[in-house]
Amino acid sequence: MIIVAGHFSVPPERRALFIDAAREVAAATATEAGCLFYEFWQDLEPGSGRYSLLEAWETEDHLKAHLGTPHIKAFAAKQVGMENTKIFSYEVANVKAL
Repeated sequence: MIIVAGHFSVPPERRALFIDAAREVAAATATEAGCLFYEFWQDLEPGSGRYSLLEAWETEDHLKAHLGTPHIKAFAAKQVGMENTKIFSYEVANVKAL
């Protein structure tokens, strides 16, 4: 399993655009083969402009295919000017309930 976690710091004037783009990419991604989940979350601090992305993929190949889709390319193009974006992937060997 591959987990992807990201954080976006979105300036006030770009938040509506970001939210619309996030909704579009999440809806399209949810239908992709190998996608276990793909979710955006807003920080609890009012007005922070911080959003998080959490996604899970069955395999690295599924993630690679996702990164080449038109909807992820369109989402990335809308993120110009958001320098504080950080996204990392993690390969998970074992999963167990806590």
